[in-house]
Amino acid sequence: MSDEKDFYYSDVNEQKGAIARLLECTKWWPSTREHKVLKGLLAERARLRAELAAMRDATAWIPCFERLPEPGQPVLVAIGKSVLRAMHAPHLTLSEDDWGEFEPHADYDEVTDRTYWPEGWYESDQHEERQFRLEREPTHWMPLPQLPRDKEGGGA
Repeated sequence: MSDEKDFYYSDVNEQKGAIARLLECTKWWPSTREHKVLKGLLAERARLRAELAAMRDATAWIPCFERLPEPGQPVLVAIGKSVLRAMHAPHLTLSEDDWGEFEPHADYDEVTDRTYWPEGWYESDQHEERQFRLEREPTHWMPLPQLPRDKEGGGA
């Protein structure tokens, strides 16, 4: 193991001397134009990687047993080979006062004196006054995709 000496300094003073020489050699580095460009490129790469990870998360199917969407948030759900737009209502979260009446089996809470939608998944059609409970439980869900943008940058 004679080559170990090339990579490791056994003496503490040798280590300190090597660090001092390295610092002396790199004093010019932060002020160079290339360093500033490299720093900018590394920062841009980190930003793009974070953006890609966020996009990957936003377009990934999430198993319902891992977590559920926010109450009342429209999402896409997978039921067998079908995909539907739906929303989830946890127990005593979506009140009829805020979300419209649910007939005939709404849950009443004596503490809040409010009536709530029964816990479950509901078809989420923004053009319907009434939401229908899904007969089968979804296995996965994902956030709705962003609307396409027109030439002026607004929604479609």
